[in-house]
Amino acid sequence: MDHRASRVEVEYTTADVVVYMIHRLGGEVATLKKLMKLIFLVQYDVSKLFSLHITKYLCGGRPLARAQFYLWTYGPVSDEVYDVLDRVEVRQDERGYLLAYRGTEPKLPQAVKARIDEVLKKYGGKKAWELEKIVKKRLGVDMPEKLGAYMGWMVEDYAKEEGIELKQREICG
Repeated sequence: MDHRASRVEVEYTTADVVVYMIHRLGGEVATLKKLMKLIFLVQYDVSKLFSLHITKYLCGGRPLARAQFYLWTYGPVSDEVYDVLDRVEVRQDERGYLLAYRGTEPKLPQAVKARIDEVLKKYGGKKAWELEKIVKKRLGVDMPEKLGAYMGWMVEDYAKEEGIELKQREICG
């Protein structure tokens, strides 16, 4: 009998994560920035309890949101999240660009749903600018000079360069 840990194969996409999140936010989210920061917080937990460290959540050995994040002007962004915009309704109102989804809830592993729900409970009521401020401060890129030095870097490469401990935590299996 093979006693090596087997990798759980879990099939879902970034679009499923995004659509589930919008669904849980009542079918719409005001601004792409807010959505982007919430998806980042689902995949990464950045803590400064004793020392700065980042926990990257995995499902089936892959990033939980199935996304790669890189540092940009307004904090971490992901091309995979941008690519999902064709699956949701995007319209402009007095609040700016509103992202909406009116379809059925996608199928996701229960552990992924629980992580998304946990993040939404803690951060879902915050405004986009508040989330940007929180994420940039926790990552230590809240100073324009430092952010500028790492502009375009993958979050994990930035962490390695800065000596920030990166832990991976498998939640699906």
